[in-house]
Amino acid sequence: MDKETRRYVAVIMKEPDAPYLATVPDLGAMFTLGDTAEEAKANLPDAIETYLDGMGTDGRSLPEPRSRKAVLAHIEEPVVEDYVIEIDVAPETEPSLTNRNSFRR
Repeated sequence: MDKETRRYVAVIMKEPDAPYLATVPDLGAMFTLGDTAEEAKANLPDAIETYLDGMGTDGRSLPEPRSRKAVLAHIEEPVVEDYVIEIDVAPETEPSLTNRNSFRR
C-alpha cells in the first residue's frame, strides 16, 4: 500500500479587536481561534483531525491542495503567518496529519 503525502497551506489571520483565527482554506469551513497566534496554531491539529474523521465517516476524499500563492491570493483578511501542513493519505485508510512548517510574515 503506497502512501501519498499532501501539503496544504494553513494560515493565521487577525482582524482588529478579534481573536486570532487559524484555518486551512483548502479544507473549507474548518478553523480554530486563540488569544494569540500560537494558541490558534496549537489548536489547529485537533480541528484538522476532527475534520478528517468527519470526512472518513461521510466517505469524502481530501481535496487537491492549491499552491501557497493561489491560497494567499484569495484571502482578504490580514494574514499573520502561513505554513505548510502535511497530511498522509493511504488508499485504504483515513488521512492523518503528519507535519507542519512555518512561514512567518
